[in-house]
Amino acid sequence: MPAWRCCSRPAGSGNDGTLEVGLIESEEELFADGIRLAPGAQHLRGAVRSGLVALDENGDVVPALADRWNVTDDGRIFVFRLRDGNWPDGSELSAESARLALNNAIRSLRGTSLGLDLLPIAEIRAMAGRVIEIRTTSAVPHLLQILAQPELALRRDELETGVMLLQREDGRNLLHMRPPQERGLPEEEDWQEHVREVELFPMTSQAAIEAFDDGEVQVVLGGSVGDFPLVDTGPLSRGTVRLDPAIGLFGLQVLRARGMLESDEVREAVAMAIDREALMERFNIGGWVPTTRVVAPELPGDPGIIPERWEDQPIEELRQTARTRVSRWVAAQEGEVTPETTSLAVLIGTSPGHDMLFRELADQLATIGITLVHAEDRNEADLVLGSIARPAMPVRAGSSTSSTVRSTRACAMTMSIFSSPRRSTRKTLPGAPICWPKPRPN
Repeated sequence: MPAWRCCSRPAGSGNDGTLEVGLIESEEELFADGIRLAPGAQHLRGAVRSGLVALDENGDVVPALADRWNVTDDGRIFVFRLRDGNWPDGSELSAESARLALNNAIRSLRGTSLGLDLLPIAEIRAMAGRVIEIRTTSAVPHLLQILAQPELALRRDELETGVMLLQREDGRNLLHMRPPQERGLPEEEDWQEHVREVELFPMTSQAAIEAFDDGEVQVVLGGSVGDFPLVDTGPLSRGTVRLDPAIGLFGLQVLRARGMLESDEVREAVAMAIDREALMERFNIGGWVPTTRVVAPELPGDPGIIPERWEDQPIEELRQTARTRVSRWVAAQEGEVTPETTSLAVLIGTSPGHDMLFRELADQLATIGITLVHAEDRNEADLVLGSIARPAMPVRAGSSTSSTVRSTRACAMTMSIFSSPRRSTRKTLPGAPICWPKPRPN
C-alpha cells in the first residue's frame, strides 16, 4: 500500500548525475531473492528482470520480452510474439526456452495467492519460431496484468533479463541501464547520454522523509497509511506526494471466531458500528471509497447486483441496533462478565497513521460497548486491520464473477471499510493508503 513521495531532480543537474532513491524497506527485504516480495523488492525485481510483458508508469501493459500479442475474442487464448534477441547467456530467445522459463516461474508460485490467479492456465505451447501461446480454462480478464508482475519475470541459468543491471559493491547499490541492443532495441550511438544511473538507499520511513527534505535523496518510494502523517503535504513542501490507486479492499479481518466473534450477530454489529466516512476524513485524501462489500465494487465481472449494506440508515440508528446485539450477547453469557469479555484485540501497526486509525476505531466501537485493545502479535489477536483481499479464512475474494459468488462466506468473517479507486495502476505496487492491492504473495 505504499504512497509515493517524489520530486523532479534539482535544477542544473546533468543527465550524467546519479539519481538517489530512498526506498522504505529494510536492506534484507529490498534485496530478497524469493517469490514473496516487499513492495520495494518488487520495484527492484521489475528493473532487473523482465517477463513477457510489463507495466508502464500509467499501469498500462507494454512489451517486454514479447513485443506484441493477441487475445482471442473469448479471452481464453493469448498469443505472444517474442522480440528478436538472446538470453543473457547468448542463447537464442526461442519460443521453447521462453515456455520452459514461464512454466518454471508459474511453478515457483504454487501455494501463493498470485499462484491462485494463475490456476486457469491450462497449457503453454511453443509455436513456430518465437511465438508462444497460453490457453486458459476460462476467460481471465487480467491475465496480461498478472503476467506483468515482477514475480513472473523470466530467467535462464539464473541470469537477469531486465532493462537494468544491479551492482552492489563498496556499500553502494547502483542500477545501470543495459545497452539498447540488450533490451531488444536497435543500436544507438551516445545512448548513455540519455540515461542516468540510480542509487538505492533502503531506509526507515522517518529517515527517508528526512533525507528527502534535506536533499540527500531525490525520490522516496514506499510507505503506508501508517507513514502518511509524517509527510509534509503543504504548499511549501519540497516535493509532490503521489498516491497510486490499486484494486483491493481494506478492513477488519477476523482471525479466529472466539468469544464475542463466535456470534454472527456481534460480528455484524462491529461492521455496523464503523463510520467509514469519519475514518477517511482524518487523512484528508480523495479517492478512498467507503464500502460494506467484501468484494471491491465495479471489478471486471461484477454484475452489480450486490448493493452496499445499510445505505439509507443513519449511523446512530445502526449503532443503536449494534448496541442491542452486544448487550444481548453479554446477557446470555454464563458466569462473571469481566472487561475482557467485551474486549477485542486488533493487530495493527504502531506508526502515526496506524495510531490515528486505532484511536478512531476504538472510539467508534466503544459506542456499542466493545473495547478495542492492541494485540502484541498474531497469536493474541482477534482481528487484524489491513487488506481483506488476503483473508485468513480459506475463502478468496477475487476479481471474477465466480469469485464474487465464492466470497459469500467471507462476508461473515470480514468487515470491509474502504475499497480502492476504480482504476488500477498496478496490482502489486504502490496504492493509495487504505487501499491495498488484490491478493499477492506474502
